[in-house]
Amino acid sequence: MCWSGSTVAWTSLCFMRLFWWSSVAAETIVGAGLERSGVRFFWTVKMIMSRQEADDREVILKEIEDRVAERGLIIRGWAPQVPILNHGAVGGFLTHCGWNSVLEGITTGVLLLS
Repeated sequence: MCWSGSTVAWTSLCFMRLFWWSSVAAETIVGAGLERSGVRFFWTVKMIMSRQEADDREVILKEIEDRVAERGLIIRGWAPQVPILNHGAVGGFLTHCGWNSVLEGITTGVLLLS
């Protein structure tokens, strides 16, 4: 998947920033939902957990990433949230509702979901 300078016509994209979901089980559920939904997405995940949990999580994220490679991108760690939200293809922002995320979502005029 290419974001900047892509020849793909992005008509709709969901951006997700849910760092408070740190369990492997929760991310497995979110990943299954994204896979079944058919939507295009950017999903940022913050890697705050034990080494074993991080290893287990990486296996799950890689499996999801492989299955949705044509329409989804999983970003590990920090992502440039404002430029992503300002992109015309972003139709929604599934957020953890942190103060900065809410302000950035409102100022960019993107639909916020929590």
